[in-house]
Amino acid sequence: MTTTDALAKLGLAHAAFLSAVAEVRVATITAAGGSTGVPGAVRTVNLIVATHYGLALEQMVSDLRGSQRISTARLVAVALCLENTGYLASDVAAVFNRTHNMAGYARRKVADWCATDAKFATEYTMLNHKVVVALQENHPDV
Repeated sequence: MTTTDALAKLGLAHAAFLSAVAEVRVATITAAGGSTGVPGAVRTVNLIVATHYGLALEQMVSDLRGSQRISTARLVAVALCLENTGYLASDVAAVFNRTHNMAGYARRKVADWCATDAKFATEYTMLNHKVVVALQENHPDV
């Protein structure tokens, strides 16, 4: 294994660790009767997309723009939230520390990628299916 491969594995393991920490934090707050301030359905979508892209939840909602992978994952998560939760664009964007304009951009950009990139379209369809199933199981009111 090369150093580059080892560093890539370490990066993925670190992202998985940060996601697990975020899940424990949310579970602890929820178990204590508190609120994380993030609608459960949006948190579910965010977790599915973050896991798929090997990112931590904190990276998805960071104020920083981040890498191309983070930006793409964020756009996909916002588009999936808009498509599947019924929340307003401004509410979804606020969860990601963005404006409602970014939510509209995410919807258009993801549609464009799906129309022009078959691999991306397949990936998005698979993620959308995971989101639909998870929302039906965990958030039937959405």
